[in-house]
Amino acid sequence: MTSRCSMEAPSSRFLARVFLCFFLSFNYYYDVTKETIYYKKGVTAKEKS
Repeated sequence: MTSRCSMEAPSSRFLARVFLCFFLSFNYYYDVTKETIYYKKGVTAKEKS
């Protein structure tokens, strides 16, 4: 019983860390793609005008 609890604690902590890293990287890439999309839109708008 105690061995299972000791195994569960680090695994849940590991999953939380992986989820946090994934969430942060997703936010970073979302901001980057959003900026590039707006940049491309601005470039195309400048080229059209």
